Amino acid sequence: MFYDKKRILTSGSKYRYYEIVKDFKYEEVIAGSFHDIKSHDILYYADFGCEDNFLGIATKSTDIIAIYQIENGEKYYLKTKKPITIYNTDKYKKIKKESKILLNTKYNKLKTDNNIDIIKVYFELYIDDSGQINEINYIGIFPEVESEEFNSELEKDILNITKQYPKVTPAKFFNEKVNFIGYDYIEF
Repeated sequence: MFYDKKRILTSGSKYRYYEIVKDFKYEEVIAGSFHDIKSHDILYYADFGCEDNFLGIATKSTDIIAIYQIENGEKYYLKTKKPITIYNTDKYKKIKKESKILLNTKYNKLKTDNNIDIIKVYFELYIDDSGQINEINYIGIFPEVESEEFNSELEKDILNITKQYPKVTPAKFFNEKVNFIGYDYIEF
């Protein structure tokens, strides 16, 4: 779909923005990206080799200004020009520090059994257009280790920890507040 500079649907000849929408055949998620032909953001990406050895970093230019997904009728952005920001960073840092102590105490066996110094627990946060966290999805731990016996308890702990997170300033897309999916982790 093509849009003019006021984001009004237009023909393909005179456009400023365009949108690509993907409706996956075997998934219940629709994904989309919004592009500005005058935007040239730089993307950085890292390359890792065997045993997670860092090989290098590279860049490329993109005109993508927003990425979103629609799931169960709700549109959540994963990238916007104005992503979420945390109101109270001191509270956030304090929660992360306390969480590290809690998880280290409770799940140290994961580290000792697998001879690992640091584990990161990754999760995604579904944040509404008022800045409230509506949903948390546990993604997993890195490095990957056998953790089935801990997973359900670890998920509960992550849910309890993130319930304490401070409210955030909502993401915006063209100055309109939007739902957003943020990713975070706790290291212990």
